[in-house]
Formats: sequence, C-alpha cells, structure tokens
Amino acid sequence: MDDTQKTEIETGAGNASAKSAASSEPIATGIDIMPSPGRGLGAGVGVEDKNASMTSRIRQKASTAAESGKESLAARLEDVAQAARKSSQHFKGNQDWLAGAVDRGAAELNSLAIRLRQSDIRSMLSEARSFARRQPALFAGIALAAGFVVARFGRILAADLSPADLPSAPEMQDGRR
Repeated sequence: MDDTQKTEIETGAGNASAKSAASSEPIATGIDIMPSPGRGLGAGVGVEDKNASMTSRIRQKASTAAESGKESLAARLEDVAQAARKSSQHFKGNQDWLAGAVDRGAAELNSLAIRLRQSDIRSMLSEARSFARRQPALFAGIALAAGFVVARFGRILAADLSPADLPSAPEMQDGRR
C-alpha cells in the first residue's frame, strides 16, 4: 500500500486534507477543517463560562427554594400528625385497631418531619432514586397514592374558593377573553 492510499484511508477519501495522486494540492470539497484566525478551538469558552455561571446560580436558587420548602413541608407534616392523633381519640374504645393504626401513621408522619429537617435535599433525592431502583413497583404505587392525596386536597381547597377568588383571563384587544 503506497502513501497516497494510506492517506486516503486515514483521512477519508474526499476529505479537505487528502491530496490527489497527480498533484500536491489539497482536494477542494468545501469542508473547512482548520480553524480560521480568531475562531480557534477556544472561541466558545466565554459562552461556556457564562452558561456554567448561569447553571450554578440556578442550582443555588433552586437549592435555597427547596430548603425553605422543606421546612414548610416539615411543619405541615407535624400539623397533620397532630390532627391525626386528635382524630384517633374518637376511635378509642369502639374501634381500637383503627385508633392504633392512625396513631402509628401520626408517629410516622412526625418522624418524617424530623428527618426532613435534619437531612439535606441531595441526600433525600439520592435515597429516593435508590429506593425507586430497588423497589420500582412500590415506588410507583406510592407516587400514585401521593398523587391521589394531592388531588383530593386540591379539590377540598378548590371547594372553598368562590368565583371571585379565581383569576380571570386577560381581555384581548377585540374584547374577547
């Protein structure tokens, strides 16, 4: 195999850096593989730095929002646990098994609230991902049940709203909404 054939195999036939067999001139293909002056390999570094900086700021804001939301959720879980304990008092005497189940649920909610306050968001997300990988069916069931609970609370909250409380659609220029 001669040098021309090796060049064609290494660079690909028709590549801008390949040389024709009859001439020492490069074959014109319209493909510019060499960077032009001022467009070197580092030309996009400024954009990459800006993107990295923006990504860092977004992550920081998301982390701050998640931490404040975590505290709010912990407080709400404690409130729900306290309400569950109070409601279990109604079942004591008549349906002790139900009162015990509600008390255990309240204790679990309270321990979840404590754990929320003590853990950071990243470790909790990591644990949730790990659990989802180990027990995908159970994770899907829990997610489905949580969705039903959120929808139910949303319906309860929406029932207390009057039409005046709901946002109205902005009017368009032709008077339509």
